[in-house]
Amino acid sequence: MRRVLNISLFYGLLAGVLYFLFFLLMYFTIENPLGNKTAPLGLQVIVVLFGIWYFKRRNQGYLHFYEGFTIGLVANLLAALLSGLLIFAFLEIVDMRPFTTWISESISFLTADRPSKKEIMSDEAFEKMLASLQNSTTSSVIFDRLIASFWAIFPIGLFCMALRKIKPS
Repeated sequence: MRRVLNISLFYGLLAGVLYFLFFLLMYFTIENPLGNKTAPLGLQVIVVLFGIWYFKRRNQGYLHFYEGFTIGLVANLLAALLSGLLIFAFLEIVDMRPFTTWISESISFLTADRPSKKEIMSDEAFEKMLASLQNSTTSSVIFDRLIASFWAIFPIGLFCMALRKIKPS
């Protein structure tokens, strides 16, 4: 189990740093680097899946589902937490502009789409959502990263099922 955790830690840290570097690349190229979550999340998933494949290769081709899923879950969680913390530190220390752009674009999206969503969301719920967006702090980036990376668990689980191979007894 120690090897599983070592692989998880290494590839989780690697994926988190790569996500942050991708954020920096977007920071220098587009106005709202926090708006696009799918491209760097895809990179994160690829790194985590490579970690699972690497573990299987180093384990004489055998991989139990629980080993692969543990590597995937821990590495994905660690990558999301590390990248969220690094982005949070960047926003606090270097430049707050991406955060304010992200919040203002989110508010304008909500208000522009409001007439078509009247039957789904009451005025009270809409006002609460708008107030929560306006009162957001930079620490919400960490939770946003954790929630966004939660969806990566499904392809990781499928990958582990496809790769699993149990030692014969």
